[in-house]
Amino acid sequence: MLYRSAGPFPLTFFGDPVTLWLHRAQWHDAVGLVGMTNTDYGLLGTIWRIDGAGYSRNTAGIDGGLTHNIKTGGLAQYASLSFFEGFDLRILRAVGTERTGAIAGKAWTVLRDRYLRVHNASIYSWIPGDLTETLEATIDDDTLITGVVPTVSPSRLPGKVFIGYPVGRIFEYDTVALTVSPIVRYVAPCFLGPFYSPKLGVFLGIDGDEYAQAISIYVDEVVATQVSAPAAVTPAKVAQTFLAETYVMGSEDEPCIGKRVNWEATGAGVMIQTQSKTDDNGAARARVRVDVECLPAAEINVSATVVV
Repeated sequence: MLYRSAGPFPLTFFGDPVTLWLHRAQWHDAVGLVGMTNTDYGLLGTIWRIDGAGYSRNTAGIDGGLTHNIKTGGLAQYASLSFFEGFDLRILRAVGTERTGAIAGKAWTVLRDRYLRVHNASIYSWIPGDLTETLEATIDDDTLITGVVPTVSPSRLPGKVFIGYPVGRIFEYDTVALTVSPIVRYVAPCFLGPFYSPKLGVFLGIDGDEYAQAISIYVDEVVATQVSAPAAVTPAKVAQTFLAETYVMGSEDEPCIGKRVNWEATGAGVMIQTQSKTDDNGAARARVRVDVECLPAAEINVSATVVV
């Protein structure tokens, strides 16, 4: 599971606790969390900062859901009978050309060459002029809840997006190669999200339920909860070196990448390396020298600990 670095920060409006209206919200790095809330002043279009503090941008609310327009770097808006590729973040209203027909009523993300949406574990695309959408990929995970429309967020890498499910699973999708990365990121289950912030390099989940909600922030780093007992990868011979290996994993058996590991040897061995880093599989390796005067029955005890 990814490391929760901050939060939860309760969603507020001028200091009073509030909740999102109709589960409709989207994170945009230029302003924050964009959505609607029902306050004592009525239904308002609102922007929340990363610390949960909310401020109204209009008094009419937002007419539908919000998605990312990766082509322009802005947001798009969809409603039951229409789709707008533009959305003005100053007044929280749809702008630009209105599309109807096959594209209307669905949470399409605007890519540079097509439209993309995800429903359950299916990834669909649509190109203007086509009569129907096309199934272009699927996510192989039987734990995903049916009936869910996950969030789609731009990543820092061109051509890739993050698909976040409220059950707390995040998948990286390559929109050029049409492949889903085998590396799955995990956060705590959330009410809405998780979203990704390319500017900050963090994931954000809206915790809680329909009565109380808060923002939690997760850095893209797996919390190490499992360190396997070191094992010899190559044979241990007198007066020679051998390679020891350990695996550092998270609570969901996902690899911890780039973790520093400290090594120590006792008995008839001496560490040549006292520190190394885990690779993409969560494996760290270090060399151990066997004593010249080592007896056949001598023991070599190697231990590995993660640097916090």
